[in-house]
Amino acid sequence: MGFGASHTGQEDDRDAGWLGRLSGCRHLLNTCIVEGINNTIKVIKRRAYGYQDNDYFFLNVKAAFPSNPR
Repeated sequence: MGFGASHTGQEDDRDAGWLGRLSGCRHLLNTCIVEGINNTIKVIKRRAYGYQDNDYFFLNVKAAFPSNPR
């Protein structure tokens, strides 16, 4: 029993894409904040090249985000 030419699997892909966009509208979650944090840490890593102490690097990362009380 084969699917033949009438079922190519593209219908499932279109349904999945539609449901993904619908879910994105319903749940307004995005990764902008996380991407910004990762970018800031990458910049600190670039500037920190040559630090001999990891504690100083992590101190700079913590200082970049003062709103987090950890």
